[in-house]
Amino acid sequence: MSKLEDFISKLTDTELAIFIAYRYNGFISSSKQKIKDEASKRGLTTDKLTEIYNKGLSKPTDTKVSFCPRCYPTKLFIETDQELRTIKYYSYEVAVDTMRCRLCGYNPDKRKPKKLFDAIKQKFVNNKTVRIPKKDDRIFKEL
Repeated sequence: MSKLEDFISKLTDTELAIFIAYRYNGFISSSKQKIKDEASKRGLTTDKLTEIYNKGLSKPTDTKVSFCPRCYPTKLFIETDQELRTIKYYSYEVAVDTMRCRLCGYNPDKRKPKKLFDAIKQKFVNNKTVRIPKKDDRIFKEL
């Protein structure tokens, strides 16, 4: 069993619907087939996936638990990036740790602000509000 098959087999139906909605198109054809097989094994049709996705996950009530602000699962992992900083005549790299969602791939620290005020708010308010994309049923047409 591959890592992908192991991962998607442990997801709930709602988490699988979110995973397919956001990440399905980024996979190669053999991985897409594994995802399709898991959905068909669970008896999830495109209509059922759309219905489950539109309901979504509920926001966790425990404030101590980290969760994705876009789709609300607690399945996050730490992503380390190298950030280049410059001082007068030299530059150096710093490792920066951020949290990324395993289901939708969202990383709130990497979203690009549209306005100067949003950039300031993103830097100092620490991403308390994020733009949630409009739910759409066209994403499951390929399954």
